[in-house]
Amino acid sequence: MQEKKLFGTYFEYGKLTVFFCGIKFTLNFWKRDAAKRSFVWQAKNFLAGIELEEFLTVDKYKKLIKNLDENSACIISRTFEKLRATKVKIPLTKDELAEYNSIYEKFTSRIFKVNDDCYAYGKYLLPKNQFELNVFYYRHGLDEISNKEILKNKSVIDVGGYMGESALVLSEITNSKVYTFEPTTGNYALLEKTLMLNGISNIVPVKKALGKSAYRANITVCNSGSTMVANARVNECVEEIEVITLDSFVEEYGIDVGLIKVDIEGAEKDFLIGAKKTICEQKPVLLLSIYHSLDDYVNLKLLIESWNLGYSFKVYHPNLGNIVAETLLICEVI
Repeated sequence: MQEKKLFGTYFEYGKLTVFFCGIKFTLNFWKRDAAKRSFVWQAKNFLAGIELEEFLTVDKYKKLIKNLDENSACIISRTFEKLRATKVKIPLTKDELAEYNSIYEKFTSRIFKVNDDCYAYGKYLLPKNQFELNVFYYRHGLDEISNKEILKNKSVIDVGGYMGESALVLSEITNSKVYTFEPTTGNYALLEKTLMLNGISNIVPVKKALGKSAYRANITVCNSGSTMVANARVNECVEEIEVITLDSFVEEYGIDVGLIKVDIEGAEKDFLIGAKKTICEQKPVLLLSIYHSLDDYVNLKLLIESWNLGYSFKVYHPNLGNIVAETLLICEVI
């Protein structure tokens, strides 16, 4: 059967539909093990060998949801239920899949290839076609912040800059500067191309990583992600980088910080340790990725609460057709 759509993929409950050259192919995807294996892989990476039932005590769960609004608490309970359900079935409901399919098709239909080195999504331009729903559609949960007006004249810190896509969105909430940190050579080159394509003047790229102290480190680079490693073997996927603390950077340049966004592949805790002075003194809005591990999901909130700074907390998880990816802890002093 001919369809207007030329290329693309979307999920239906029980099926995977692929459009190729205008021809629609429907496969019984969910009825095979392939889909379940995908969710099992997600859960396995998140849990990292931890048995959820043994780890998550009643007291630990109560501490996690303490002082959260009802929607945030429901996101947490739904996430844990998806993790549990993955052992026996596809963990998403028909409604969740239908919503995701609708958003994904609408989003991808607006991406346009200008040439081999430039792709467009509306007013945003990137050197590679890696527009992500959580950045350009859900805008990193910025609409969940209670008072964005107070950020207009303050600087923004973007930790985990990649090719600058987050910085583009973040630059719109401030008249001051966005400092975006990307330590790897390849990604930093892409970041510079993004800034050139979009002509944004208030984004400052910094070719360094942020951590708990100042040191040199080896980092593995794989597509859009990078991860700190110890005793790594030297090859084309490993690069030595410079790590500094946010506290030292803010002190050196006298920066008034209004918001910090952090997505650094599970190194969020180390970043917070190296940013504690800045957070305690300036109390910026925090957008923290907590989806890289169960430990982060549970304990990053408890760490910030232990500093007694008066933060309120909100958990945000956009529907991306997954279990937990791109979940944010939004911290704000109201």
